[in-house]
Amino acid sequence: MCVCVVGTLMVGEHSLVEDDHALDLDTIEAREAGIPGPAVFDVLASAHARYVLYYLAVESTASLEELASVVAGLEAMLSDSLASVEDHRRAKMNLVHAVLPKLEELGCLEFDRDEDVIIRLEIPAMVREVLGLDADLSVDDASGSSEGS
Repeated sequence: MCVCVVGTLMVGEHSLVEDDHALDLDTIEAREAGIPGPAVFDVLASAHARYVLYYLAVESTASLEELASVVAGLEAMLSDSLASVEDHRRAKMNLVHAVLPKLEELGCLEFDRDEDVIIRLEIPAMVREVLGLDADLSVDDASGSSEGS
């Protein structure tokens, strides 16, 4: 059980101590500021977001139609079916209204809504690591080597 008593984090009856100083809320907040928030995990929980990032690891730009086709196609392949026009429409709507805005907010891409073009930006190191992408954005295979090397 954790209890916060006058700015000091207490675990049971013990305060968390670092270098003979109680670990206070200001210190915890400062450390937490450097850790990716729930938004990163929320975005990466979406298979569609991961598919977009994998695709953009290979192609630095893509059209909205292209990404919708990739997402619908991957979903269909995983379910041993063929992507329908309706699957493509649903994927496109999800990209426009949920996935792309969240990835844009994280700074992974820029979505030009006028041209329906998605441009890859710098994908954060933590996101690359979770997705198994090297710094050069190639995808690590199961053996630990990367494609395209």
